Amino acid sequence: MPRAPKNLAMYSKKLVFSAATVPFMVLTQQAAAFQQRRREEKEAEAARRAKLFKAAPKDITPANKGSFPWTGQNIDEFEKKWSMQLVKVNGVFDNSKEI
Repeated sequence: MPRAPKNLAMYSKKLVFSAATVPFMVLTQQAAAFQQRRREEKEAEAARRAKLFKAAPKDITPANKGSFPWTGQNIDEFEKKWSMQLVKVNGVFDNSKEI
């Protein structure tokens, strides 16, 4: 059986090596591109926040000018009316599966 030329064996080794390393090289390049994009996004966000920090503060008073539901009421009565209410549980109450 005739033997393949030495150059053919060398090229087959190169093909096998390239097939094994090219995916890793592509992954490395994609990771580097992601890091670069992330850096640019962070720099843009830092610039945006710095610009907003230097701007005059915005008025966040509610549209109803502070007319809240509890305005003019006794806070204790409002809490009693709107806070959580006690409930009554009938039957078996199993606490064994609580976290």
